[in-house]
Amino acid sequence: MFNDAEGTYEFFKKLKESISSKTENVTKQFRDGLEKTRKVH
Repeated sequence: MFNDAEGTYEFFKKLKESISSKTENVTKQFRDGLEKTRKVH
């Protein structure tokens, strides 16, 4: 039981980290896109 909970905790921790890193990448791409459109206009 304890091992199970430990594994679940690790899984969610990794999941959260991967989600936040993906969000950072998307945000960066979005900002870069805004910069490009500003330069065009």
